[in-house]
Amino acid sequence: MKSTAWRWSLAGGIVAASVVLLYFLLANVSLVPHVGRDFFFSPEDPQLADDKAIAREFGSQELVIVTVEGDIDSASYYDYVRKLSESLLAIEHVYSVRSLTHGPEDLEEATSGPLWKRLVIASNGKATNLLLMVSAEELDQYVPRVIEVVERFQTPYFKPYISGVPYMIDRVQEELTDDLIIFSTTAAVVFGMGILLVFRSLTVLLGLLVCCADAAIATLFLIHFFGIQIGVLTANVITIAFVLTVSHVVFLTHSWHSVLARDSQNRGRCLEAVRLTLPASFWSMLTTALGFGMLIASEAKPLRELGITGALAAGCGFIVAYLIYPAFMSLVRGSSESFKQAASFAHRLRSRKFAAFSLLLLGAALLCVAGMWQVNTDPALASYFEPGGDIRKGVEYVDRNGGSSPLMFAITASDGDSLTTSDNVEKMWKLHKKLEEQESVGSVISLPVLLEQADEHPFSFLVSWEYLVEILEGEEYDDVAGNFITKDRKTGLFILRMKEHERTSPRGEIIASLKRIIEKQGFRIKHLGGMYSLQSQMAELLKDSILSGIARLLPIYFLLAWIAARSLIAAACLTLSLAVIPALILGSIGYVRMPIDLVTAPAAMIAISLGVDQMFHFIRAYRLRLSTESDHESALVTARVHLTRPVVYSTFLIAAGFGTFLLSNFPPTSRFGVLVCAGTTLAGLSTLTLFPFLLRTFISGSAQERDSEEGQAETSQ
Repeated sequence: MKSTAWRWSLAGGIVAASVVLLYFLLANVSLVPHVGRDFFFSPEDPQLADDKAIAREFGSQELVIVTVEGDIDSASYYDYVRKLSESLLAIEHVYSVRSLTHGPEDLEEATSGPLWKRLVIASNGKATNLLLMVSAEELDQYVPRVIEVVERFQTPYFKPYISGVPYMIDRVQEELTDDLIIFSTTAAVVFGMGILLVFRSLTVLLGLLVCCADAAIATLFLIHFFGIQIGVLTANVITIAFVLTVSHVVFLTHSWHSVLARDSQNRGRCLEAVRLTLPASFWSMLTTALGFGMLIASEAKPLRELGITGALAAGCGFIVAYLIYPAFMSLVRGSSESFKQAASFAHRLRSRKFAAFSLLLLGAALLCVAGMWQVNTDPALASYFEPGGDIRKGVEYVDRNGGSSPLMFAITASDGDSLTTSDNVEKMWKLHKKLEEQESVGSVISLPVLLEQADEHPFSFLVSWEYLVEILEGEEYDDVAGNFITKDRKTGLFILRMKEHERTSPRGEIIASLKRIIEKQGFRIKHLGGMYSLQSQMAELLKDSILSGIARLLPIYFLLAWIAARSLIAAACLTLSLAVIPALILGSIGYVRMPIDLVTAPAAMIAISLGVDQMFHFIRAYRLRLSTESDHESALVTARVHLTRPVVYSTFLIAAGFGTFLLSNFPPTSRFGVLVCAGTTLAGLSTLTLFPFLLRTFISGSAQERDSEEGQAETSQ
């Protein structure tokens, strides 16, 4: 009785300490996802060097676009745009507004002027644009105000749509914040219900939730210590920590039940359960941490942060599970009868029944390999928003009528001469028209358009292009020329609004074709920047990190499996069984062209981590059975019988937890849930069918004897 009371007191103390830790976490660590202007890369990354150079030479203001659909010829429409422009201009951090009423003198000049018809008039002629020059920072300070003003001005006759990088980034941050709170909580509830359904024990439920929560808290404290903010990828840190902890707890609980079934009076049964599970858990933790750690070398900031976060979560999940959960596990009273019934059911799962299924898995994986190279890591920013939703409709409307994603080219003349000479101005004007002719380009703003607009003045023919530039640099024109040409007149800026809707070619190919046009017109590209360019670079890095990352991981897993299993054949079987998981997942989504964005990218890594975990436990069980079973076949069957319950339970729990993500209104989160559910299911199937099938097929008699001797030596030790 005293012993039981002491154990309950210990468990209660752990729960109280966890609550205190949670309080300090909420008080000192921000859990709001941070999605800044440079969320693809960190300021030190080379990919941002051109953007920073363009900002130094031409300014760093951002653009929010409000497109108003209506009868643009009517007086009421003109009055509506004027009032909306003035209301938006009154918002802090909105520096200027260019619109039908703020720029051109009237509608005629707006529709005919070289500059204004490109800036103000939508390409369908049924709407006009309000272009807001805004701060590149403090998006959360002004974007909600812009949205509030636009919604207040919406009527049945005038339909405003919002787009622009600051607006989309703010909406992504809002969606991530909602998902972090709602679905992390929902997933925890589903995990809890699953635990109750599987183990029918409130004690196990309490222990699992405390361990998962403590692992998440510890991970959040550590990433805060390392200066990592919650971001696009690390917004899933809580669910990642939960997943990597659940598996350890499930296998520990299963070992506890098996020890109770053999000898319920054994006072050392808690240590015995830990001894049975710890080696395999350690190897699975190590392989998982190494898998995430491979991302630390990535050039992309979110991938590096995910690598650090995932490795820390793997370590925290392992430590918490083995330090804290035994205190709850020792309070569990298992039914040996229920364990024997589960074992009886598992014994009916003979290996010969899965030969055809295993071959089917291998064949399907081979067919999907080619699809891995077709993975769409280059989706439009609009794919971050729900199809048919107001945000998505607004972004796509603006995109169709002038483009939505900025791309900037800073160019110089091939001969290094001034860009304001008559010859170079004429060449830039030809280049401008060539760029506008491209299907992927919406509108283009550049120095030639400014000069052409200024040339509309009756006496402009009396002055040179250089003098016109000096006039446009004056206070009267807000130094508009300074946004498109440097003081030494050697570098000019072309700002392109790129179309994303129904884009079929990768951004990289489109940018390459635009580069060729620029060079063919006699100019050199000095800097290339803008969100469109950053997304293109991220797409390449994301695809490289997924494919080459898996290619680098599998040899590492092979080496660690060889050390753990002391068998080359077993290591090869484990590696092949693991390779099936990403091949099927990535190959399938490559064929169907499902968008793989920054949020969805970790799904394959989580699935492989679960597969590694389960297979290392299988190797451990198989080697131990070789010491007592009469032959290799019998040892495999017994090992699978022993692990059927924990593998099925962990697969079910994790798939159910992530299944809640399918209900998200944020498409990347729902896609993430789909892929993790599919990946965890494949991991469980591969562990119970393909892996033992390959072991049974390829381990010969001499290898069986050698593994049996090693298993006996390990058991005696």
